[in-house]
Amino acid sequence: MAMLEIKNLHKSFGSLEVLKGVSLEVEKGDVVAILGPSGSGKTTFLRCVNFLETADQGEMIFDGEPFPLHGASKKDIARFRMKTAFVFQNYNLFRNKTAIQNVTEGLIVARKMPKAQALDVGMRMLEKVGLADRADSYPSQLSGGQQQRVALARAVVIEPSVLLFDEPLSNLDAKLRESMRDELRALQQRLGITSLYVTHDQSEAMAISDKEVIMKDGVICQQGTPQEIYEQPASRFVANFIGKANFIDGIFKGRDGEAALVEIGGKTFSIPAPGKMEGVEVGGACCLTVRPESFLLTKDAGALPGTVSRATYYGAKIEYEVMLNEQPIIVEVYNPQLTERFSVGDAVTMSLIEGCVRVLKGSDRQQHKHHNDKKDTGLYNKPVSFLLSFCCYLRFSSRFTAFPCVFRCRFVPPAVQSGSGAAYRRRGWQPDPECDPGGACPTPASGTTSHRGTPDPHTPVPPGCCARPGPDRPRR
Repeated sequence: MAMLEIKNLHKSFGSLEVLKGVSLEVEKGDVVAILGPSGSGKTTFLRCVNFLETADQGEMIFDGEPFPLHGASKKDIARFRMKTAFVFQNYNLFRNKTAIQNVTEGLIVARKMPKAQALDVGMRMLEKVGLADRADSYPSQLSGGQQQRVALARAVVIEPSVLLFDEPLSNLDAKLRESMRDELRALQQRLGITSLYVTHDQSEAMAISDKEVIMKDGVICQQGTPQEIYEQPASRFVANFIGKANFIDGIFKGRDGEAALVEIGGKTFSIPAPGKMEGVEVGGACCLTVRPESFLLTKDAGALPGTVSRATYYGAKIEYEVMLNEQPIIVEVYNPQLTERFSVGDAVTMSLIEGCVRVLKGSDRQQHKHHNDKKDTGLYNKPVSFLLSFCCYLRFSSRFTAFPCVFRCRFVPPAVQSGSGAAYRRRGWQPDPECDPGGACPTPASGTTSHRGTPDPHTPVPPGCCARPGPDRPRR
């Protein structure tokens, strides 16, 4: 039975629907990492689970007890929070309290533990995170990593059933983030605390989690172990979001036993162990998803011939860029001292490692291109762009300054397009702030209003005139 189960969670902010029916199960003792790009809804999901946001719809079952995510009472919320702890991105330490006081606050206030006993428990927890010698230091006297460890100790010391993390390491530098990641994982495994971990760092999620959940646009795209997510992505988005991936467009020709037949650049190749291939149709566009390290690069005859266009040495690996039918393919070769090296311009062959290639359904854009190649050229598919370009030419060309004002009124504030004298304002003349904005503009010669309210362009506008030349050239 799952420790935490979320069912059909919905959340909107005004007309923006952030969560669209998210359901998730978390097993006892597991760390579940929730990943996704900015705006995917991962932080909102976590805040709804902890009742920091009120869900529009949804239900939660926590340790066998049901909790409504919408319309929960204060008593239910307090009962849930007694069994959970939240580690914030910005630590949220009490700035006027020392490290030991921050750690013991929950024990004294929430758990009603005697102060002496709380101090003893708090010191033991600070020892576990390596901060026993900084117990009397205030947050301003601690580094970012030390503050994060105090926040973690404060959350763990109350022995929660579930820990909720909202990007807890995002404010740390790269080296400190890596060490804290390892410390956090070791502490979680030692204590066996079930955890929900929101992050945007893919390597961090893979290193710390037992299960990964990939979100996009308020829905879960795929969930599984880190190995399953990396090696068997369910979509092009997941493959591109988790790690690096090459996408080779082709046409699916059918199966040959356990292999897939894919046409690439006019040639048909046999792809071993292509995965589930959901939605891929015979004769339809498809996409080969290959990790950079899943190629074998040789000069022998093989599956995919190409030419080396770039070779970058990183010490532990060499990253090659190989041109395949004018498409750049990234190939990573580790332990370069044990393998053949290639230079720019070398003709090479890329062989695919069995079981490391996924054949996915081609994108809508790729499908359209495959079936409508002739329509993708020229102005055939771009009538709107052509019309807008032509209108811009008419708007700014000196030959068409008298063109109907429908193309120029949009550049004039609405307040200027009404009232007396509106005609000359639409003609590109601007009100003089020192004059009456609603008056007419007399010419120096006659003292009357010129044609369409526009002053004589050959005579300077006299001081005190109610209008001045705008950005348009005078009418010829």
